[in-house]
Amino acid sequence: MSSMYIKIWFPEDFEKKHEAYKAKILSPNHKISPFGESFEPVYGEFKPELTVGELQTFNDGTVRFKGEIISMRGQLKELCRLFMENNQKLVTFDDVRDQIIDSKKRSSIANSTISKYVSELRSKLRKHFGSDVLPNQKKEGWIPDIKKMN
Repeated sequence: MSSMYIKIWFPEDFEKKHEAYKAKILSPNHKISPFGESFEPVYGEFKPELTVGELQTFNDGTVRFKGEIISMRGQLKELCRLFMENNQKLVTFDDVRDQIIDSKKRSSIANSTISKYVSELRSKLRKHFGSDVLPNQKKEGWIPDIKKMN
């Protein structure tokens, strides 16, 4: 079995450019952001995008209950938003699949996997509401109960 080596060639001025960039980003006046050099975050001006009773989604991507941020991963936030947008309406497995599953993987995701996502969200919301706000609808999907959310 032969060993494989990969050699990476850097430009001659790489170290110089690297040091200059490092000095720039470590300066006290520089704001590091994944959105580019000119991005300036605005703190304290978060606005609710969607409100259902005491549950709200905000323009900063958070989901909050009575102002308290509910810690959850991105897929669960999208799932929560889907349920909030469809209060007292049937949300089917296909609705969930279309909303939170990458289009290349949709056909391979089983209903049981989607049920696990909903179960995870249900348990997070139950901690705040004190009851189940995402009741099952006989293998068809779920109907979020707005009355319990108020």
